[in-house]
Amino acid sequence: GYSEDFGNIFCNYASPTITNCEISYSGHDGIFCRESSAIITNNIITNNQYRGVYCEQNSSTIIADNTIDNNISDGVTAWSSDITLTNNSFSNNAGYAANLSVCQVIESPITGNTTTANGVNGIKVNGTLVGNSTLPTGNIDTPYIFDNLNIDPNFTLTIEAPNVVKFTSRQELDIHGALIADADPGSEI
Repeated sequence: GYSEDFGNIFCNYASPTITNCEISYSGHDGIFCRESSAIITNNIITNNQYRGVYCEQNSSTIIADNTIDNNISDGVTAWSSDITLTNNSFSNNAGYAANLSVCQVIESPITGNTTTANGVNGIKVNGTLVGNSTLPTGNIDTPYIFDNLNIDPNFTLTIEAPNVVKFTSRQELDIHGALIADADPGSEI
């Protein structure tokens, strides 16, 4: 299918399972999820005009074991959504491997992802955390990249070790709550 505004597959208040497919050459996003609980596994998501997968408005989406490559922007973008992002291979996307704009809590696993030759080989995290959150370890050579990440009062961000955290130019981690980044020699953050 083709859509200038959404994606080859547009999940709108839906709960589809999308597995073992090739999703390519969309005029916008390969898969667009709005307030959806999609399961997206074992797909090739490639050559889309914008993002490979885009989730917004409280989508709760599982994105696992996919090859996401050659998209014109980010491999995956999630805005105000809770996504599970595990064991995906991101390559040759023009933007970030994954871009997580949070307005809530990071609760779901983000592990086992690999990145190669993307515009930025990393998982961008920005927005405001309004609940206790954890950035898990387990992404192979894939750092978290903070871009104006805020932690609201009374909440904690825990960064598990080992992990790599970087910052975009002139951006910050603004802590009004708490930060736990407890590492040991050989298992650094």
